[in-house]
Formats: sequence, C-alpha cells, structure tokens
Amino acid sequence: MSTRKATLIAGIPAENRALFHRVRFEAGDPAAWIKFDLDGPSSTHFIVRDIEADRARQSVPVDSVASPPDYEPAGGLSGDRITATAQAVVECLRRQEVQHVTTDRTLPFVFAWHLQQAGIELQYCEELGVLERRTKSEQEIEWLAEAQRITEDAMAMTLELIANADANAAGQLLVAGDILTSERVREGIAAYLTSRGYTLPGGSIVATRPDSADCHARGSGALVVGEAVIVDI
Repeated sequence: MSTRKATLIAGIPAENRALFHRVRFEAGDPAAWIKFDLDGPSSTHFIVRDIEADRARQSVPVDSVASPPDYEPAGGLSGDRITATAQAVVECLRRQEVQHVTTDRTLPFVFAWHLQQAGIELQYCEELGVLERRTKSEQEIEWLAEAQRITEDAMAMTLELIANADANAAGQLLVAGDILTSERVREGIAAYLTSRGYTLPGGSIVATRPDSADCHARGSGALVVGEAVIVDI
C-alpha cells in the first residue's frame, strides 16, 4: 500500500498570504487548506469557522468545505479557535488515514504540534507555493495594474494637497485654516483608498525633518515650508 499523503497550508487568511493565495478568501479566523493525494485523483478541502463556511462554499476553489465541528475528535474541541482548527485538521487527516503531510514556511506551530502528537510525519518544503505566488496570472496582472493606478491617484492627491497648502507665520502648512500634519495626510490617504475599495495594511509614510532621514519612520507633527516631505504609499 502506498503512503497516504496530504499537503497543508494553514493559519489566518487575512494574515497568511500564502493561504490567502490558495483560497482567495478573506477571513480573520483560523482556517486550513488541505490537498489529499491518496489512492485516486487528488482532491482539495478547506476547513474554516462555521460562520464562514457558507460564504466559503460560494467562492473558495476547493472540492469541499467543512468546519471544525465536522471533525471533532473523541476528546472534543478546544475553546481556543486556532487550537480547535488544528485539532480538526488532524482528525480530518486521521479519518483519511494520512501518514505524511507536507507544509510550507507559514504553518503555525500549533498545527505542527498536533500533527506530531498524532504521529503524522511532517515535512517542510521550502519551495511550496513560492513559484505559484511569483508567477502572475492574467487576472492577477490586471489586479496589480488597477491597484497601481489607484495608488498613483492617491499619490497625486497627496502631493497636490501638500503643494497647494497655505502657510502660517511660523512656516507650518495649513489646509482650510488647520495645520497640516503627517497624521492628517496619512488619514487622508487611507480614506481615499478605502473609498475605492482598497485597504492599506502596511500603512503609509508622510515624513519631514527629522523623520525624513529615517527610511521607515511614519512621520509625525506639522509639515513646514522649506523642508522635504517623504511620501510613501
């Protein structure tokens, strides 16, 4: 009998981009994507919190979707969501008599620990998912181009805001009579992108002296005349 194998990518899709790339499903709760390589053709499975399951069934490109209660082990599920998800993954694999699991660099240790406790062999694959994410489909290229265009629009808006600002006697920039600060400009950038359906998970940089000399400083305080302003979206 050949070894029954599976591939596992798990975590929180909203944070784990490798998992998100597999399922294209934005969720803030733990989830797991499993590919089974058993006796016949391979199949894919997605385990996600029960309140997300119906939504996942409509959009996630897998053969089946389930929730942790569907794979409750004999000892029950933990009240902790990520632990319960790890327990359910192990129970799912156990029912399929999986002996060997391959995973990527993003797997949370709680999943690895429960797999080890169940006696399932776990192998790390350095290249799992890397080439797939680096290679862009036509759809992904279109999405990137659109995102770049929206980002350029946000940059143009920001530069125009700063360039057209007035100044008070102290040299501080003013817009509508209020001091223009790094924080205020960043809020404007975030609001602009949100209004167009985009998020800004990494934030933005609007920095002037002394922060402008630090490439990753967010910037703070009033923008002033005669000083460079670094804007990074």
